[in-house]
Amino acid sequence: MNNHQGIKAEIDARNDSFTACIELGKALLARKHYASEEIKEKLLQLTDKRKDMIDKWEDRWEWLRLVLEVHQFSRDAGVAEAWLLGQEPYLSGREMGQSVDEVEKLIKRHEAFEKSAATWEERFSALERLTTMELLEVRRSQEEEERRRLAAEAPPTEATTQQR
Repeated sequence: MNNHQGIKAEIDARNDSFTACIELGKALLARKHYASEEIKEKLLQLTDKRKDMIDKWEDRWEWLRLVLEVHQFSRDAGVAEAWLLGQEPYLSGREMGQSVDEVEKLIKRHEAFEKSAATWEERFSALERLTTMELLEVRRSQEEEERRRLAAEAPPTEATTQQR
């Protein structure tokens, strides 16, 4: 992502050059330069290619952000899973304690577990929320389902009526 931001900085740094070039082209066109048609064509090519470049940069930026979010989710899920696996022996243990002191230790241990679980609750909630990529997939599926529904409800066209 840092590399991609560096590319954006370079694009922004060259913005003045693009502006100067476009202004020069417009000035030549205003003075009815003998190569006006070629200048007009080159100006259009320049603005189109610059717009394409910026659009591609933005598309790539969005993709990189999605990938970063997925990697962060994966990391957080791995950490949460490791914590859960670490708690499993305690939770599956059947210790009851043989004396009052042992029972009090087990109660303190359980209270510590409850505090720890409470601090992890927010992390688990965050993992349950859908990532942007998942939200986009849900939206795409809904749109596809809507298109299918509309196609099924559409009145028959003349071609389908004549075939009957």
